[in-house]
Amino acid sequence: MEIVLNVAYGGENKSGNDLIPIVRILRKKMKEDFQLYKQEGLNKLKIFLFFNGELTSYYEKSGLYQPKYSQKKEEFSFSICFDNEDWKGDRNINIDLFCSKFRCYLLKAFEGLEQKLMKKKIKFQKEELFFLVNSIFDSEIF
Repeated sequence: MEIVLNVAYGGENKSGNDLIPIVRILRKKMKEDFQLYKQEGLNKLKIFLFFNGELTSYYEKSGLYQPKYSQKKEEFSFSICFDNEDWKGDRNINIDLFCSKFRCYLLKAFEGLEQKLMKKKIKFQKEELFFLVNSIFDSEIF
């Protein structure tokens, strides 16, 4: 499956520059690992990450937003917002917090995808996908 991970930073970067290399590493790892994942009715996954400032003012708080499944395109897309309140000023805490929240938001998004696919009568490979996500975040890539 193809994966697209877009990132936008806005306003004052309260997470510091700590997360920029982590996001790059995760993008690369996800692109590699998701190539092996096969799911009927799903060929592309598009994730939009928003960090800080004016970009996040469109959302109430950190969280998962706008999940959308297109059967015609065989595509699932969603946005994840990390607002200024998330960051603690400590590099290690910020990285741990980001990874923990990002993993949770991904799993939550895929639970929503499961519901959308069930409505279309498409069997969802949930266990395999959850294992894939957890293995990415449990690996020693940081």
